[in-house]
Amino acid sequence: MKKYPVSATNNKETVDMLRDMYDEALTAADLKAICKSRGFYSDEVSSTTLFESVFITEKGLESAFGALTQDEIALLHVLNLINKAVDVTFFEYFYGDSDSDKKHYQSFAMRYTDIFKKVRVSLVRKGILLFAESANTWGRTTKLERWQFLFPEEFYPFLPSPFVSPGIFDARSGVHNDIIRRKIKQVITRTRIPDESTGSVLRLSHGKLKIKGHEFRMKYLKKWQIESWQASALQETRTKKGGVRPLQLVIYVLSQLNQNEWILPDDLSIFWNILYPEGKAPDSRNICETGWNWGYLLKQELEGRSYYRLAGPLDAQEPESYLTVKGNQQVILDLETIPYENLDVIVQISKMSILGSQLQIRPDLIAIGNARSKVRNHPLILWLSNNSSLFHDVIKKVDEKWGKLVIHENLLVARIMDLSLVVKLQRSFPDHIKPITKNVIAFPRDSLPEIQKLVAAAGYVIKTVKDVDYD
Repeated sequence: MKKYPVSATNNKETVDMLRDMYDEALTAADLKAICKSRGFYSDEVSSTTLFESVFITEKGLESAFGALTQDEIALLHVLNLINKAVDVTFFEYFYGDSDSDKKHYQSFAMRYTDIFKKVRVSLVRKGILLFAESANTWGRTTKLERWQFLFPEEFYPFLPSPFVSPGIFDARSGVHNDIIRRKIKQVITRTRIPDESTGSVLRLSHGKLKIKGHEFRMKYLKKWQIESWQASALQETRTKKGGVRPLQLVIYVLSQLNQNEWILPDDLSIFWNILYPEGKAPDSRNICETGWNWGYLLKQELEGRSYYRLAGPLDAQEPESYLTVKGNQQVILDLETIPYENLDVIVQISKMSILGSQLQIRPDLIAIGNARSKVRNHPLILWLSNNSSLFHDVIKKVDEKWGKLVIHENLLVARIMDLSLVVKLQRSFPDHIKPITKNVIAFPRDSLPEIQKLVAAAGYVIKTVKDVDYD
């Protein structure tokens, strides 16, 4: 007998439900149908252990998926996005009675018994959906209410595309509304983008680029982008079956497109039908158009129709195209051309300042010393070290001290009796203030003027002790 070992990465929920299904739920007819659909031999499913070892493999998945309708493929994609077990009510759109008037006076059993039977025949017996009785009985008085269904995440890599015939165009020809570029330039222009999500203005604080109280990272900018898209596309946040939000679904569905594939807004209808069987689905055209407005989607106009796909990363640029080095002066950063991923890296190892309409960067000794090796060894950091004497000297200094105990000559120590002031300083200078004991902090000498200014403004008296000989 040929064996198909279960992957070590198999999810515990999948394995537990699979065992419960085999031991408690499957009938002989179910097992026979699964074997036929997936091409299993009878001796491969003669025990729970053997069934487990063959079911969560790719064997027979291609033919099993090939026997489904395109709508059922779309349904499995929604289940994959949800990534947790659902009850029988989830399948009402696909397998339920289209006469909505009947639903109001039918019992749960009358309304869902036939749906359960259809799910069992169409998906469980195809060998692509697990089902078992939930141990949670609270509020579920009948067995029908306790049935749970799960699409194994291990099957996702083999799940066919949810689209039958997407448009095929060169992805590079799509129109990109680069609002992210406008956003990062906000640190210089200081102009708010109309209708943007509030509280996310980009600004410099103590030489660091900040967004919403955090040091800049692209993940925060992406969050701002989606929040702004959400506010423009949907008047209210509507979370539907399985906790799925409309934009979450759109992003997932578009991520299933292959290179150069595009869809029309109406192609999203099948997914709205699953999540909004009662109607009142989001406006696909508005979602796609606002997604393009906020730079998350690309758009392609053809014969009066608008096609969309996710906006991909920008083409890689050489550092010379966005960094200008002049001797040992600060390096000029061009916000018009810098790849977003590289801005992430630069923020982590430098301090910034604005000169006219330009953003300048200089090395941050402490930040470079604290940076992860992945950042310190990034090609962009190596380029700066090789081309800017300013960065070269600091990076060389860090490299020489790396892994050694360092006695800081330019470090100041302060004793602060008011703990609320300690907290305030840590929040204002998170990268510079290092607590030593409960009321003692250390900080770089260069930070002293800014720290003194904050302490004085808060109404505290500063006492300075100099040249203390401890020998």
